[in-house]
Amino acid sequence: FYAITTTIFSHRFANNTISFSGTFDHFNQIETLQLAHNNIKNMSSLMTHGLKTLKDIDLSDNNIDKIEPEGAFSYLKGLRLLNLEENSLEQV
Repeated sequence: FYAITTTIFSHRFANNTISFSGTFDHFNQIETLQLAHNNIKNMSSLMTHGLKTLKDIDLSDNNIDKIEPEGAFSYLKGLRLLNLEENSLEQV
């Protein structure tokens, strides 16, 4: 008997009705996260806290009008792609 372990490196939550800025602590090895076409309104460091290996995040087509100024993405040291198109941001 062999134990098989699977690590998910990509997860898609696109086209849902996600509207909260919860935490993704259980996705600590994820590299790509698609959250496009939801109803997310703001970004805080709590939302990205558990995503230390994240490289790409798609937050396009949400209702984001606020990004926490003290580092909503500060935990994402390896981030290389951040898509914020089609949101309600007036300045970044």
